[in-house]
Parts: sequence; C-alpha cells; structure tokens
Amino acid sequence: MRDDAYVIGFDIGSTAVKAGLFTLGGDVIDHWSRNYPTERPGPGIVEQNPQHWIDGIRDAINGLLDGRDPDRVAAVGLCSQVNTDVFVDAAGQPLAPAIVWQDVRAAREAEALDRTISPADKKPGGAPKCRSVRAICLPR
Repeated sequence: MRDDAYVIGFDIGSTAVKAGLFTLGGDVIDHWSRNYPTERPGPGIVEQNPQHWIDGIRDAINGLLDGRDPDRVAAVGLCSQVNTDVFVDAAGQPLAPAIVWQDVRAAREAEALDRTISPADKKPGGAPKCRSVRAICLPR
C-alpha cells in the first residue's frame, strides 16, 4: 500500500449522505455532505428514495476526488441506517421506496409474530426484526 494512500468513509444516514477523505493516519483531507428528503405519505409510513443515496455516493466520490489521483484510494468504508429495508428485483432495482427504520406500518403484524416466539428463542435485546412482515406490508 502506498504511504500517500487515501481512505474514503461514507455515512448513509437518516437525513444525508456524508463522506470524508482521509489519510492513512486519520487526518481529514476533505469532506462532503448532501441532504435528501424523507417522505411520510401516511400514518406510520416513513420512506426514502434509494436513488438519492446512490446519487449522493457517486457525487461524493466525484467531489472528493476532483483533482486527486483515484489510484491513491486504498479503502472505502460505509455505514448506513439501521433496519432500513430496500426490496429489489432480480436486477437489483428497487421495487418500492426504502422503508426507513422509523416506519411502523407493520407494528401490528410484528407484535403478532413476536407472540409466536418463546422468550428462550428470542435473542438478547428483545423481539426479532420483522423484515418478512415488512415485505407482507409493502402494498400498504
């Protein structure tokens, strides 16, 4: 690895794509951010357009590396919103807006599912996550 290599870090957060360009020693060379909207089309429904994330990542890379040698990028790290689901087709294209972690449209179904699992079968920290329930609720 080159001594003058870069590392890029991304945070795909609840309200924005944030990115930073760093030295291997952790010094900040540059940073970038773009907000995106969160839609609330009905009670308990919280959604985002996954294309906003993809566009933000692409634009951040272009902005951070403008005038810099892209061959110096040694690593890329990414973190994102917890429990946000994007259901895609076989080609990887979203079937619907992303269901954001704040969305509670499947709360009733999740509670019913939770009642079918014994306390011994539950992992520490409470009820299991309900991705399958969210998939059932997609038409809503």
